[in-house]
Amino acid sequence: METKTFNERYNELFEQVENRLEKLTNWIGEPSEYVSEPCLKIKSDTSIYDEICYLHGKLLLIDQNGLQYDLSVMDFETLCQITDKLSYINPYARDAKKRPLRHLAESNIDLSPFANFSATGSPEGMKKQFYGKGALLVQFGNYIYNVTSEPEIYFEHSQESDQDY
Repeated sequence: METKTFNERYNELFEQVENRLEKLTNWIGEPSEYVSEPCLKIKSDTSIYDEICYLHGKLLLIDQNGLQYDLSVMDFETLCQITDKLSYINPYARDAKKRPLRHLAESNIDLSPFANFSATGSPEGMKKQFYGKGALLVQFGNYIYNVTSEPEIYFEHSQESDQDY
């Protein structure tokens, strides 16, 4: 059994954090104040950085003056704390973005762990009463599933619905 060095483990963790941040930027990024790409806003008392952007194939930190820094300038503990705050989509947040119903394009995804309701029901009503307005809902067959806890299903494995609700 091969044991990994501390540096190898650190690099793997850093790569996982970068990968997650890149995905989140593509999924829920909002317009940056400094560059023409979407960003994740950083709301932290301990950070001098305002945004994380994916620019020119790299994740960059942008400070209050618009200056860009490689992600590695942030100490790993602070980066993990910020990532923890960004690592999920909160459908109950006051400023949660309303997302349309999508149709699942693949049938090999196990949807049994997710809350669901009949496709004859109202997605808007379910969001209002139970799931939160920012919930990520996908339809597969005769059911609509709340996949907010695994946003990859919504963003990478489904397509937007033709119907508005």
